[in-house]
Amino acid sequence: MRIQIFRILVFSSILVNCQSWANILLDGDFVVIQQVAIDKKNELSDLLPMIKNYLDKSGQKSTISFQNPAILKRGYQKIPNLIWFLPSQKEFLLEPNQDNKIKDIYLHIPAKVMYYNQHYQSELRVTTQKAISVEIAIPVWIETESKVFTSCRGLEKTFGFMPIAVNFTENKKEEKIYIYNNTGKKQEYTVFLVLPPQKSGCNVMVQSPDYEWLNDDSCIDIDISKGKKIARNRYEVKLKSGKILPIAVKLIEKKFSKKMEALLVAVPKNSSDWKFARIRIN
Repeated sequence: MRIQIFRILVFSSILVNCQSWANILLDGDFVVIQQVAIDKKNELSDLLPMIKNYLDKSGQKSTISFQNPAILKRGYQKIPNLIWFLPSQKEFLLEPNQDNKIKDIYLHIPAKVMYYNQHYQSELRVTTQKAISVEIAIPVWIETESKVFTSCRGLEKTFGFMPIAVNFTENKKEEKIYIYNNTGKKQEYTVFLVLPPQKSGCNVMVQSPDYEWLNDDSCIDIDISKGKKIARNRYEVKLKSGKILPIAVKLIEKKFSKKMEALLVAVPKNSSDWKFARIRIN
């Protein structure tokens, strides 16, 4: 599937509107790819030439490659296999001030249950070809296709949410998000709502393209009937391995002039690990 790109001149960012299964934000400092379809070729060829801006400024021949990141954003993990990017070679040599055409670069995630509802991170590196090389590392945050399964069979041996994003509209005020435990042992989790700082963008947590962080949680109500409520929109949950628990999410009537989002987070007891799902208000 080919990703169609439309440029919007706002500062140095480029907002990319794609088909319904994918949303992409390409910024000078990062790339966000959401709703990446499983077992389909998600074409990235049109994104990479935009990196030519770096090349033209440096005036140097440069290579472009996908690599594993040294530092992970909270809630993300390394992409399991860099081969998923499917380039015809591992590195591409580009020259400044030339019409460099890159073909056949895709993101193709295999058809396995464990790859749904995932947050992956990779890195796009641009390295100049000179005696003292300069390397630019651009984070690439990837969120895969959301899907709800009725059992933990085939899921990754961890915990998480299904789906990893829900969308509220004027006519849709209630949703369900499911937390699952597939770790092989009983776990206790704290489940709570997170509102990142208003103007933090992707600095604190990765923000969805065209959304702003919600600054008031009074419009969202979370209920976990089999959990222990310890504060507003905050629960403690005990979950056996192989079990799935529903979380009711309700939007309380309120009007917004912009698209807003918040995060539903789960953290295991005595652990710094966490997983999250997006709650979007359209």
